[in-house]
Amino acid sequence: MKITKRKFLMGLTALMGSQAVAQAGSAYEAYLSFDGPSALKFLTQSEFEVVTKIADIIIPDTETGGAEKAGVGFFIDHLFASVYSEEKAKGYKALLKVFQKENPNFLEMSLKKQTQLVAKLDDRMYAEKPITNFYKYTKQFTVMGYYTSQIGAEEELAYDPVPGPYHQVALADYPKTWST
Repeated sequence: MKITKRKFLMGLTALMGSQAVAQAGSAYEAYLSFDGPSALKFLTQSEFEVVTKIADIIIPDTETGGAEKAGVGFFIDHLFASVYSEEKAKGYKALLKVFQKENPNFLEMSLKKQTQLVAKLDDRMYAEKPITNFYKYTKQFTVMGYYTSQIGAEEELAYDPVPGPYHQVALADYPKTWST
């Protein structure tokens, strides 16, 4: 069977689309099962502080609260404790350990140096190295957690709980529907 460029692109598009749907499903599942900040279930306290600091550098406080105020660190902890497989959780923790090994004093650095390090990681996000993979996943989970939080969804984004008024339509006004 010969694969044409068209078939290849259609298959690639389907694969990429299914990946996006799977990711959206994970975000929705995490959102539904997340009750807000609670006791840590997956991350240690020091790991939690590192992840929370990176998340807060990615989405800092502005006119609205940033990632830390939105509870993104707890969201990421919940994600790996309750939603993702044990294999994915272990993989993320291994990447986090690489980050901590390469940056043992990250939490003691000045905010300026922390921000410079995160900016450097952001510039090299697709380099496929353990440290950049850790950052890539942390950024993805930060955005996911922030925009499914109350602060992200209601304060950062334009929030309209009911899009427009409800107008009831009497069924008697509409006779049978047409088929063809």
